[in-house]
Amino acid sequence: MERRRVRRWTIEDARSNQDWSPPDGAGYQLFGSDLVSRATDPEAAMVVGFAAMPSGERLRAAFPYDEMVIVLGGVLRVRTEDDGELVVHPGEVVHLPANSTNEFVAEEEVTACYVAGPPDVYARHADDPASHRWEPQPASTGTGTPDEAAVRRALHSDVLVDITTVGRRSGLPRRLEIWLYRSGGRFFLTGYPEDRPRDWYRNLLADPRLTLHLKESVVVDLPATAVEVTDVVDRRRVLDDVLDQLSRPDNPQGLSEELDRAGWHARSPLLEIIGLTG
Repeated sequence: MERRRVRRWTIEDARSNQDWSPPDGAGYQLFGSDLVSRATDPEAAMVVGFAAMPSGERLRAAFPYDEMVIVLGGVLRVRTEDDGELVVHPGEVVHLPANSTNEFVAEEEVTACYVAGPPDVYARHADDPASHRWEPQPASTGTGTPDEAAVRRALHSDVLVDITTVGRRSGLPRRLEIWLYRSGGRFFLTGYPEDRPRDWYRNLLADPRLTLHLKESVVVDLPATAVEVTDVVDRRRVLDDVLDQLSRPDNPQGLSEELDRAGWHARSPLLEIIGLTG
C-alpha cells in the first residue's frame, strides 16, 4: 500500500477539479470540490475540501453527517432551524451538526474550507442522485400592497431586510440580506470594518439605485437610492449612534463583544438610503 503523505492544498487546487462547478440544471450557485475523501484516500477519516458562494446566493440544506465550515473570505450568515442566526466572518468556524437544517446566505462572495465526517456517510449521501443536498431559496417578491402606515412602522422597526443592487461588472441584480440602521430619522447601511470593501458597497458606489425589500412585519419592495456619507463629522456621529444601538443588551443582532469604535470610524462602509417613505 502506498504510504500516506503530508499534503498542502489551496482553494485553487479545488477550482481546477472537474467537479468544482454545480451540476447542470442545479438551480443554485454553490461551487466546491473534495480534496480529501474516501475516493482520494481509502483510509481517510474525514472529508476536506473548499467551497465558494457568490454574493447574494441563498441556499437551504440538511446533511446526515457533521460538518465544520471555516470561512476564509466574505461574510456568511447561517440561519438555524431554531430561528437563530450566526454571522460568520473570515477566520471563524461554524459547526453544522448532522441532520440539522440550515439556511446559508452569502452577504458577499464567500470562500470557505469544510471538514466533514464520517466519510462513509458523506460518500453515500454524495453518491445518491435523489439527494437534494442544496435547495435554492428564492427571494421573496412581496404580495399585496401594505398600507402606508404599515410601511412606515416597518421602516422604523424592522431590522433585517434584503437589498437588491446592480452588479458593477455583470450588470445583473444582486440580492442579499443585511441590517437596516436608523439614526436621526434617517436610514443607513453599514457593517463590520474590513480592509477590503464589500461587494454590495462597491456595487452601490458604481450604481446607487437599489430596491429595499421589507420582509419582517410587512412584505414590500421599495425603490431607493444610496448616498455615501463622506462628511467626517456626520459619519462619526451616525456610526457612534449605530454602535450605541449595537451595544445595548436588547439589540437584535445579539452582539456581545466590545466593538472597535476606531475601526468602525476608519474602515466601515456607510451609505444613507434616501427616497424611502418613512
